[in-house]
Amino acid sequence: MPKTETKPISKDEPTGDLAVAAGSHAQGDFNASDIIMPELRLAQGAGAWGDWAKGKLIIDNEYEIEKPATVTVLSYKKSYVEYVPYGSDETSRFFETEAELLEAGLSLKWVDNQRPSANALMDTMICVHGGAEADPIEFPYEFEGNRYLFCAWRIKGTSYATAGKPIVTADATFLKNNIRGGSFTMEPKKVDGAKGSYWVNSLKRDELNSDEFQKFVSEFM
Repeated sequence: MPKTETKPISKDEPTGDLAVAAGSHAQGDFNASDIIMPELRLAQGAGAWGDWAKGKLIIDNEYEIEKPATVTVLSYKKSYVEYVPYGSDETSRFFETEAELLEAGLSLKWVDNQRPSANALMDTMICVHGGAEADPIEFPYEFEGNRYLFCAWRIKGTSYATAGKPIVTADATFLKNNIRGGSFTMEPKKVDGAKGSYWVNSLKRDELNSDEFQKFVSEFM
């Protein structure tokens, strides 16, 4: 089996800190690393989450959320991962900067019709808008009559272009360096490639978020 994408999603890796209860009946030195965050993935019909149909939005390999979904990005962090072919016994290396991967002899460019030896990825923390009728077990947070879910989401592969870049673009332009100021529509899309079809996640601009909602999410992170 290939040993790729082995770096676990660090819940305190994206910019911003999770709120850790300080007034509960607990003692000790606690921080964000002690919190187990839900994780969102796009099902590809393979791997540990392979029982789900391709193109489904899955939380913790336990339940599906409806698509398209509305999400607010709370924080995001870009890094890089080495490409290791399927079936290789090698382990992918991860890099914080492009300079580091170039120093390691890797490239983000196509050369002589050969795919890049490394790819960008983005670790995010997001808030999924569940609506008033959402299951309170699956969407445990409530604000003004609607329910929400906070979770980690790693954007990688081709999805970086269709989901990662829209985040950076929104933050740098119409959201004016306040990524929490607006929401996105998340919708998986099927892509027909030369070696078969696969799914990517995509984000499109949605509505602006109220000051009250931004205060609500800031209480979490």
